[in-house]
Amino acid sequence: MLRIAKQTVHTLDGSIVASEVLARLEIGNQVLTPPAFMHGCSAESWFALDMEVIKIVGTADDLKNASAPTFVNISPATLENDHFLRAFCQEIARQADTRKAKLVIEIPEMSALQGRDLTRRLEEIEFSGADVAIDDFGREHATQERLELFSWRYCKIDLAAFQEQANLDWLDSAIRYARANGIQLIMEKLESFRDIEALSPVKNTAWYQGYCYAMPALVDTPNAIFGHRRPMNHATVMDTSRAVAAVGA
Repeated sequence: MLRIAKQTVHTLDGSIVASEVLARLEIGNQVLTPPAFMHGCSAESWFALDMEVIKIVGTADDLKNASAPTFVNISPATLENDHFLRAFCQEIARQADTRKAKLVIEIPEMSALQGRDLTRRLEEIEFSGADVAIDDFGREHATQERLELFSWRYCKIDLAAFQEQANLDWLDSAIRYARANGIQLIMEKLESFRDIEALSPVKNTAWYQGYCYAMPALVDTPNAIFGHRRPMNHATVMDTSRAVAAVGA
């Protein structure tokens, strides 16, 4: 059974300012994350997952009624395919008038889209009624060039990347640019409050997401399914497009 979990995002003093939705697959007593249950799946399967997750988000009353934004991931497969993205944006637009606060779509660092190929997709997402965020800044294609390409509302900085690199000029450049352009920085994967001390330039203004503030928690939603109204078996997990084709079975 496909479920969603919610991890809250906080200011330094612990106040909740947003939440991120995370896909989870329950099989018996196991709860799997997308890297486990989507490994090796097709682009169509990733699109199917994106669509099911955002539809489930639309049924969760606590997310719809929240006064803070809800962050939702989009896969490279959905972002890079015009047909897939159009359907995804239609679902965003369908939910827009039912929510107290906007959805925020996290643009994946794994996507190599750049220039106008990327900005026109970001504009389409914004036109549908959502904001956009750079995800995992400091990894792969989530670079300063991407940061300066568009008027982002949010930039999520991967603290693991920050800890792995000796030269932090890239982080200093991102902080300076974000502060000058009104981009809210979110430090994600924060596992120790000691890590905050290294972020003194933005310590009091950044938002924080990580285990030291909150663990992901499953969200109660009606009909939390993935193509089925019964739990998915192992074969279905390995090919999610088969599950979507079986809706109503």
